[in-house]
Amino acid sequence: MLPALPGDGFTEHGPSVLAVGGRVRRVTTKPDAPDTLPGSDPASFIHSELKAKRAHYFPLSSGGGAKGAGYTAHAGADVSCFRDGGTLTAQMALVARVGERAAIEACRRAGIVPPSWLIGGGR
Repeated sequence: MLPALPGDGFTEHGPSVLAVGGRVRRVTTKPDAPDTLPGSDPASFIHSELKAKRAHYFPLSSGGGAKGAGYTAHAGADVSCFRDGGTLTAQMALVARVGERAAIEACRRAGIVPPSWLIGGGR
């Protein structure tokens, strides 16, 4: 939430809407406050009514978790060891590192037929 603005801050709007009352002395919205649901707790009031009425208090996120322009998605595991000339040791190391299912999917995406020992044939 942005800091209070002079003449338009929550410190001026809050007391006209919120009050302490009841047997347990909890903060709720006033029953006679205009355009509010009477008896709401402050969290409900802020999330439902205040955000709708005073949207400038809650600016949208800009770049929270966004990737930069140089970001490229990972293409998957390097399955070049399954091409001709690849060793069984390199293939087993890849399977141990990424798992059987990921190795099979990476082979299929690269247009390589996974070996029968990997897909369960001949077991």
